Amino acid sequence: MLSLKKLQGLLIDNFNSIRDNGGSEKESADGMAGAIVDYVEDLEATIPTPFTIPGVPPIPDPSVIGRKVPVSGHTAGKTVLSKSIQASYKAQDPTLNLIGTAISTYVATLITFSTPPPTPPLSINGVSTIAPVVLAPVTPIGMAGGEIEDVMKVMAGIIHTSFMAGTISGVGTNLSAGATVPTPVVAKFI
Repeated sequence: MLSLKKLQGLLIDNFNSIRDNGGSEKESADGMAGAIVDYVEDLEATIPTPFTIPGVPPIPDPSVIGRKVPVSGHTAGKTVLSKSIQASYKAQDPTLNLIGTAISTYVATLITFSTPPPTPPLSINGVSTIAPVVLAPVTPIGMAGGEIEDVMKVMAGIIHTSFMAGTISGVGTNLSAGATVPTPVVAKFI
């Protein structure tokens, strides 16, 4: 389950470290991308409807309703996310729109949610989306001399709110119950 406090802490730690150690734009972008990816490591999707077990007629598998399925492969888009954040820095984008777009693009790489082995997987494969990440409210706080903690709390709040509105839309299977027919599903992020 995603944690706003975890994201706040990771972002604050990154930007304090960059300030205290004189880090480069690349190091700052890598750290910010790392903070977001580490936050996403706890992402799960909640299944709202039954999957399907083969039969005539097909049999619903209600055992999946309400189950939380963790994200798989969440680190795959980290490098692209970092490069996009760095591009925003280089462009001196005051609205931080490039970073918001980069986060949304990173989310599109989250195509698989699956329970870990050794049990047969309960899985969802599809397209992940979140609400637009509009970071423009962060800039005035920083420009007015706000502390890193204040700026990152607002940034984390915006990112977290966007993720909490997210879903994965695709197909689900539950091999442990024999629900092997890919069933359409839209699962909410938590």
